[in-house]
Amino acid sequence: MKNKILIRLFGIVILFLFINGTYDGIWNSYKKWMPKDFDTKNNILLVDDIKVYDKKGNLVKSYVKANEQMREYMKEKYPYEYEFVNVDSLNLSDKYKDTDKYRYCLVWSMNTSKTYTTYKPSAPTGMQFQQNGGSAYNTFTISDRKSNTNFGTSKGTSYIIGTFSLYINTIVKYVNGELEKPE
Repeated sequence: MKNKILIRLFGIVILFLFINGTYDGIWNSYKKWMPKDFDTKNNILLVDDIKVYDKKGNLVKSYVKANEQMREYMKEKYPYEYEFVNVDSLNLSDKYKDTDKYRYCLVWSMNTSKTYTTYKPSAPTGMQFQQNGGSAYNTFTISDRKSNTNFGTSKGTSYIIGTFSLYINTIVKYVNGELEKPE
């Protein structure tokens, strides 16, 4: 019983450190992923309308939920104009051809990695421990449509809304002048 409590407590501490590290990574590295002249006070920020389909062609419900959460978050936290768009068909629409009005787009991506760990103790038994697994995390890129340049970071979380909220909070502080401009 005592071991289970310690294991749970250890898990909570690790989770806290991971989330805190991701937050610090996005917050503290904004100068690397924020365009120098980024300002959405006088134009409209485009936000990727995430659509992921299963093998049968149906929308995956967890991504539908993430989109709903992103929309609610934008209504609550983002004080400037924005539109959710399907990034894949963005250039097909005449509406978005004005890259002064629709200069920046916040684009979602999921990154995956495979992890293989082998542990060989020095004991003469020759025991081996092998772990095959992987991880996936969500991140966002700011696409400057006028200069055709992408600005991003490899920092993210496994929850879209968690990553999204960190980016939006940083963007709002940056646009409001609360963060130093990149050089």
